[in-house]
This record gives sequence, structure tokens and C-alpha cells, in this order.
Amino acid sequence: EIDLIAAPLSVSVQREQIIDFTQPFFYETTNILMKKLDPSHRKWMTFLDPFSDYVLLCIGIALPVSSFLLYLVEKLNPYYKELEEGTTTHTIRSFSDAFWYMFGALLTQGGEHMPESSSGRTLLSFWWIFCLVTMATYCGNLIAFLTVTKAKLPFTNIHELVQQDQYKWGLTSGTHWVDQFKQSSLPELKKAWDGIVSFNRTDPSVLSTDPNTHIEKVLAGKYAFIADKTFMEVKMANQCELVMTNEELLPTQYAFGLPNNSPYTRLFSEEILKIQESGLLQIWKIRSWPKQNFCKGEIVTEAKRITLIDVQSAFYLIGIGIVAGAIALGGEFARFYFKKWKDSKSPFEDTNSNIVHLQTNPRRSTIRHRK
Repeated sequence: EIDLIAAPLSVSVQREQIIDFTQPFFYETTNILMKKLDPSHRKWMTFLDPFSDYVLLCIGIALPVSSFLLYLVEKLNPYYKELEEGTTTHTIRSFSDAFWYMFGALLTQGGEHMPESSSGRTLLSFWWIFCLVTMATYCGNLIAFLTVTKAKLPFTNIHELVQQDQYKWGLTSGTHWVDQFKQSSLPELKKAWDGIVSFNRTDPSVLSTDPNTHIEKVLAGKYAFIADKTFMEVKMANQCELVMTNEELLPTQYAFGLPNNSPYTRLFSEEILKIQESGLLQIWKIRSWPKQNFCKGEIVTEAKRITLIDVQSAFYLIGIGIVAGAIALGGEFARFYFKKWKDSKSPFEDTNSNIVHLQTNPRRSTIRHRK
């Protein structure tokens, strides 16, 4: 009944069995659209924004662990046993002393108690390098967060979307996305479809066939719309409160549809290839696409949170410091026991030398005996 379909018709295996597709005239990806959060609600947490949650967690773990190792190295160190009694005492007397010194170093301030042993100072040196790198990175990125007004997204990909429980999500019914989510073997896509089925029981609009219905739900808040990127860009051009995730999923190809074995399929495909090679599609897009308005308060620069991968080398320094401190501690133990062994051997050497001296000086020995 239909000779030609000229629409944003996506190419799929199921449709290919019924109709013929021409050469794709447009390549598209799938994104997630949501409403921007009010940036003022996170102002009190600005000092935590430069680092990701994993970096903050690793720093929180590294501080007490390194403090305990410093206290342990100082407590077991034989360096202090070699000193004369009353000359000096342990500068790190407790875990509290070690912790507050390490915490002061993390703030680039240091502390009152300073280790005197080589192993303690070795471990502390690498901790200081870690602190300098971490704080320099933090201060530099904090300035970027204070100057950039871009609000943080509640989620940035489909995996984070299905993990949270504050937002509902949906997609346009009767489209290829329904089949993609239903038949996908990816865990996050399967979980996303299970969520849509669950939401549909109480809110059928999550599977509405009208995309504008989904846009209204997005503007109402706490709702995410899964659709093609082009549609979102058109809607975002005149509505600054909308934002989409940067991660793209489910690539799509749009093409013309013709009946099976149609003689015009090859003709249309050749013309589409010529149009693409000449750049006409890009020219038409620039002329007819809605121009994006400049939203008040937005700037081009976007602050990026520091992740664990960005500062992983700084954490490696702690491990190197622990190994170097352990080697230095082993050296101090070896020196301590070697000196102890040497001192235990010296009385026998003095006795032997006196015996030899008496034997070589018999006259002197006789004089002493007479006296």
C-alpha cells in the first residue's frame, strides 16, 4: 500500500525482513534527557566537589592507615634503644601523635612531633609528597568549581540511572527502543526495561507514544526521557532548563523505507550517497536546525571532578613510602642487632688480649705478683 517512507525510520533487523532500506541518510545516538538541578542546593558541598567520592574515600582510608604504620614503625624502631637513657625519648608516643601529624601534613601544615628515626622520616617524606600533590590538585580544581556555575547531574549514564531510586524514566512506545531494551543482553538495559514496566503499572505515560508528553514530565521534575539525541537538541535549543547526559548509547541509523525488491531502492541509495559526499546534509542542518539560545548563567567551560585515575600516582607514593620505610626499618634492626652482637663479643677479646700480654711480659707479671 505504501511506496516510500520518508521519516526518521530507524534500521532494524525486524523491519528489514518486511521492507527494504536505502543507504542511511542520518546517524544518530540515544541519550538521556532530564531537568537541570538547582545549583544552589549543593553550594554547601562545594568544598567536596573537586574530588570524586572514591578519591575522598581513599584519602579517608590512607590517613589512619599511614598514621598507624608511622606509630608502629616508631614504637618498634631499635633506633631509640641505641641512644643513652635520658638523652631523648620517642617523639611519636601514641597513635594520636602520629595521626595529628599526618593530618597536619595533609593540610600542608605539619605538626609538633617529628620522627627522628630514618625509617619514620622515610615514610613521612613520601606522605608529604602525596599531600603536596593532592592539595595542589584540590586547590586548582576548587577554583574551577567556584568559577563554573554548571550544576552537577544526578546521573551521567544508564548505569547510574538504574542504580538510583529518585527518578523515573521512560521512552516512546512503538519505536525501536522498546525492542532494543526488551531484547538486550546488557544488565543495565534489562534493568532499565524492568523499571519502565514497573512504572507503567501506575503511570502509563512512561510509555506514551507522544514525545511531548515525555518532555512535559521531564519539565515537571524527577523524570528522565530516553530518546534520540537530535530530538533532545531541538528541544534544548529553546529551553535552558533541559540537559542531557554526555554518554551515548544504542547507535541508530535513519533511512528511507521501500517495499521489498523495489527497483527504486538502489536509485535512492546512490542519490543519498551523492548528497552526503557533497556536504549538503550539513548545510541543510545548519540552515534549518533551531539555533541554541544562550542561557543566563552558563559558560562554555565545565569543571571536571578529579577521579581516582587522575590522582592514582599520588596514592602509589604512599605504597612506595611504606616499602621504603620498611626497608629502612629492617636496616635499623640489622644495625642494632649487629652492634649488640659485636658488643657481646668484645669482653672475650679483651680477656684474650690481657692473657697474651701477660705471657709476653713475664717480668712485669712477677713484679705485680710481688707487690
